[in-house]
Amino acid sequence: MPRKGRIDAPGALHHVIIRGIERRKIFRSDYDRKNFISRLAVLVPATQIDCFAWAMLDNHVHFLLRTGLTPVSNFMSRLLTGYVGWFNRKYKRHGQLFQNRYKSILCFWAHRKLGMTTIEIARRLNISQPTASRSSIRGGQIEKENRFELIA
Repeated sequence: MPRKGRIDAPGALHHVIIRGIERRKIFRSDYDRKNFISRLAVLVPATQIDCFAWAMLDNHVHFLLRTGLTPVSNFMSRLLTGYVGWFNRKYKRHGQLFQNRYKSILCFWAHRKLGMTTIEIARRLNISQPTASRSSIRGGQIEKENRFELIA
């Protein structure tokens, strides 16, 4: 059965999670982390995606991204494919580094602060209003748990 397409549109806020296959390390050293961050630093301005936060653990990474004109799927594909190729060459290994595809959770916690309703968000992103509402609630939980703050 084919996978569902990801919901994405310019301005959409995503909590993205990538995990190492079988919970293995995707960063074995600080040099690996620096390489990943340098790739991120090149791709963010090139794709016009905003990266508000990230957390890099040994076996997984979290991002808070807002898409620009480039879909988040293109951004993640470029980031992860480049890193995996480099990582596999460096450690003389083959095969997958990441478990499945990345997870992306739409977050709309800021819609109230921006003066938008979930109905307006749903219309702009071509999604159902209940989906926009659930995403708003999830975004509020992430905001509260991580003490995020919208800076205009």
